[in-house]
Amino acid sequence: MRCPTCGAWSEVKETRLNEASTRRRRACANNHRFNTYEVLPSMLASTRDRQSATRKVKAAVERFKRNTLIVKALLSGSTVTEVAKVHGLTEARIRQVRQTFTDPTNPDTNGIKENPQ
Repeated sequence: MRCPTCGAWSEVKETRLNEASTRRRRACANNHRFNTYEVLPSMLASTRDRQSATRKVKAAVERFKRNTLIVKALLSGSTVTEVAKVHGLTEARIRQVRQTFTDPTNPDTNGIKENPQ
């Protein structure tokens, strides 16, 4: 997991389990400390809440997969217009995805950089 402050990779320093969640104390290479909490969907209040949480996670995974395909297509030389037609999105949205994934200051880029042409 990346540090929310600087984007460096972090490691787990401490894990505490409780009935409803797991708390992990983390520290990054730059010694920033932060907590993450994991809550199991079965611990949510109602069936409707669990179903909603499941839908949201599945939608996020699908968006990430689609965005990865978009960036790969752009890096392989496809134009923004071509990629927009293939994925049924606007050119502005394709540019936004490209910028998000190729911006070196964005901690969510995972090291993807545009090829210089």
